[in-house]
Amino acid sequence: MQPIILAHGFLGFRRFLLWKHFDGVAKALRKAGYTVLQPLVHPTDSIQNRASQLDRAIRAAYGPDEPVHIFGHSMGGLDARFMASPNGLNQGHRIRTITTIGTPHHGSPVADWIPELLIPVFCGGAYILSNMPFDRDSRRLVGRIGEKRFNGLRQLRPNYIEGEFNPNTPDHPAVYYQSYAGCLDEKRVGFPRTFSWRRMKGIAGDNDGMVPVNSAKWGEFRGEISADHGALVGLRIVPFIKSHHNHIAFFLDLAKELSERDARQASHTTAQLNEELKSPHE
Repeated sequence: MQPIILAHGFLGFRRFLLWKHFDGVAKALRKAGYTVLQPLVHPTDSIQNRASQLDRAIRAAYGPDEPVHIFGHSMGGLDARFMASPNGLNQGHRIRTITTIGTPHHGSPVADWIPELLIPVFCGGAYILSNMPFDRDSRRLVGRIGEKRFNGLRQLRPNYIEGEFNPNTPDHPAVYYQSYAGCLDEKRVGFPRTFSWRRMKGIAGDNDGMVPVNSAKWGEFRGEISADHGALVGLRIVPFIKSHHNHIAFFLDLAKELSERDARQASHTTAQLNEELKSPHE
């Protein structure tokens, strides 16, 4: 199977203090025999800039032509779509599949609820934290948040996604797009997400605390996952508390499915080539 790219979302990281995105996923996939890249892009910058950073990371690891599969969580799925799109970076010729997980393809109401006045306060706090004796990954994250590049937050608003991004970012015809949505019932909503879940439930229906189910649908919709937005990729609000969603098993199953898809396509291509070789030349 071609390399798997794990693309993180808004405010994403590999590790921040006790928290991890895609916790244990890369390790489990590599143990199963897959090639995996978990790049870092700017946590709060625009989709366009993040996609360019994602593209550069893939090129640096595998060159300009190696085909890849992208697993995009949240905003990472929008980065992947822009990277593939003919109106974006036009890299669809090398992207076999884009699988989005909890991606706000039609925007997230949460982005509308955050006042612009809070952004400088948030950045100032991050700048102060960047001087704390954290580990390197944690200092890097808060330092980049302190750069005041918050176009990504503005672009997650439904008006931008529906009015500008989607109309101007067509899918690449060579790429297979599939999507999953997180969905919680009230009994499984953790305390920190209760407010956003309830408010979003009234506005947009079922959701994972950050993204409505209907917003997470793109390409072939594969179904709902009973998990909140972070738990989809193993990020627990309270560290060390085990989630009922086995995200490792989910990603292993996903990789196996796409590996089998690659094998079927390769077999079909070989059979087609053999038929062409058998045909008489004019």
